[in-house]
Amino acid sequence: MQYAKDMSVSSEQSQAEIRKVVARYGATKFAYLEEDERAAIMFEIQNRRIKFLLPLPGKNDSVFWETPGRKLKRTPDSAFREWEQACRQRWRALALAIKAKLEAVESGIATFEEEFLAYVVMPDGLTVAEHVMPNIERAYLTGNMPPLLPAIGGTSAVTNWLTHDPRIRRFTRFAGFFFCWGCSAQRRTIETQPGFACRIPADIFFRVPLLFS
Repeated sequence: MQYAKDMSVSSEQSQAEIRKVVARYGATKFAYLEEDERAAIMFEIQNRRIKFLLPLPGKNDSVFWETPGRKLKRTPDSAFREWEQACRQRWRALALAIKAKLEAVESGIATFEEEFLAYVVMPDGLTVAEHVMPNIERAYLTGNMPPLLPAIGGTSAVTNWLTHDPRIRRFTRFAGFFFCWGCSAQRRTIETQPGFACRIPADIFFRVPLLFS
C-alpha cells in the first residue's frame, strides 16, 4: 500500500470517517469490533446488514522488529510505531474502499447488490462470500462448472437477448465487439445498438464476462 506509506491519519479517524460516510448514504445502524489481529465493521443500509472483516498485523511480526535489508533489531518503541503505521494503512484502505463503493452506487456505475453482495450478512451470521467461496473452490476442483450462460431457447431467443438486454448494449458500447466461437455455417447480422452491427454465428456459444451473470 505505497499510497498510504506515510499515512498520518490515525486508525480512529478512519473508523470515524467510515461511520460518517455510511451514515451519509443512509446507514441506520453501525458497529465496530476488534480483537487480536482482526477487526470488523458492520452497518445496515438498504435493508441489508453489511460486514467487512479487516485483518490486522500482529505486534510481534518480525517485519516490525527488524529493519529492511540489514535486519537490524528495532527498539520496542520503534517496533510499536511501525506496527501502528501498518494498522493505519489498513484502516485507511478500508475507509477508501467503502467510500468508493458507495459513490459508485450513487453515481449509477453499479448497483448496491453488485458492490456489496459479497459482504451481505445472512441469517446464520456468515456473509454471502463465506457461503459461496467454498462452493467456488469445490466447483473448480471437481470440474463441475456450470455453463457461462444457461440455455435460452435457440437462435430467436439469442437474437432477442442480444438486441434488447441493456447489459449487452452497455457492453457493446464499451467493448465494441464480442468474443465468440462454436458456430454453424449460417451467420447473420444482429444490430446490438443503433449504428453498430456485428456478425455472429446463428448457433452461438459466447464466452461472456461475469458482469452478465
